[in-house]
Amino acid sequence: MSSPNSSQPSITNNTSQSSASSEQTSLSSMFIFDSIRRNDFEQVKLFIQQNPSLLLVCDENNNLPVHIACKCSHEKIALFLLDRISTQSSTQQLIEIIQKENNEKQSPITLANPKLRGMIKASIEISKMKKLLMEKYENKKQLVPTTIN
Repeated sequence: MSSPNSSQPSITNNTSQSSASSEQTSLSSMFIFDSIRRNDFEQVKLFIQQNPSLLLVCDENNNLPVHIACKCSHEKIALFLLDRISTQSSTQQLIEIIQKENNEKQSPITLANPKLRGMIKASIEISKMKKLLMEKYENKKQLVPTTIN
């Protein structure tokens, strides 16, 4: 999915990690998957705020947190995870994550119920628009002097 020179986020499989910080991430990843299954939005939000790399950690079945949220039809958590991913990734990377297959050849978009699938598609379009508006804002901001003497 990524090339050596790309700026794509890397997806981590928690079974191949080492070192003390990786052990903590591995432990946190177990807890985030459990929190998602229990539909504990506040706990998931806290985990992601403390360690954004958990967005892209995989479980033993190669599921990302968004896979589990979609599979369990936890719409609020799924949309939160996608929003956090979109702030760290390009739109193309977001789409690749949504289409990433687990060991059972299921992607988050295919695991989502029809209502959530529509929400995910809308979320991607909103992400595209946000990025476009931010680019336009940055371009215009450079044209306006910041201080007037």
